[in-house]
Amino acid sequence: MAGAAVALVNGLVDLERDRASGARTPAIELGAVRARRLAAILLAAVALGVVVSLGVIDAPLEAWAIALGGIGLASLGLVLVGAAAASRRERGWEACAVGIGLLATAWSLGLAWRGLL
Repeated sequence: MAGAAVALVNGLVDLERDRASGARTPAIELGAVRARRLAAILLAAVALGVVVSLGVIDAPLEAWAIALGGIGLASLGLVLVGAAAASRRERGWEACAVGIGLLATAWSLGLAWRGLL
C-alpha cells in the first residue's frame, strides 16, 4: 500500500509533463483529485496498521514519536501535492516518501525493541 501511495503521489508531481508526452500513468487515468484521495486512503491504512501494531506490542515511546513524525510528514506531503506549483508538489512527494520511511522505521524498531523482530 505504501508503494502504491508513493507511486500515485510521484505521478501527481509530473502530471502536466506526463500528459503532454502522452504517458498513461495511474495519476493521469484516475485524475489528480482521485489519485490524491486514493493516495491519502492508502497512506491512512499504512499509518493505521503501524499505530495498531505499536499499540498491540506496547511499543516504547520512541517508536511512537517516530511514527507520529512519519504521519505528520506524509500528511504534509499530501497537502503539498495538491499545490499548483510543480516545485511544491515535488516537496510533497519527498515529504510523503520520508514519512513512509519513518513509519516503516517506527514499526521495525517497535518490533525490535520488544524482541519480536
